[in-house]
Amino acid sequence: MLIDYMNDYFGEKKIIENKKSVVKIKKTDWLHNKDKKTLSKSFSFKRNIIREAFIIEMLKLTREARSQLNIKFNCEEAVDVIIEAYSPQISEIEIELSKDVDKIRKDVFYYYAK
Repeated sequence: MLIDYMNDYFGEKKIIENKKSVVKIKKTDWLHNKDKKTLSKSFSFKRNIIREAFIIEMLKLTREARSQLNIKFNCEEAVDVIIEAYSPQISEIEIELSKDVDKIRKDVFYYYAK
């Protein structure tokens, strides 16, 4: 019995192909520019206090980010966030950073909800 079990282990390897994809990629609203190696997204805010809180949280995130994080804002409602990759292509680090930015936006909106 043990010999049969170990024979399968040391013997001919059987490769089982799985036709279904294990990893499902979620669609995102971040724009991916392959030439510049960036992810970008524009956030709009109707209330200035929410916009200002978001900008402050983004400034805090830039200290912790392991990627280049650019924030552009002006007197209007929009705040543009651009994540640049240090590596030759967008990696998991940049994707995780984009998720963190989305979470910050969600948290700020939740905190200042009426």
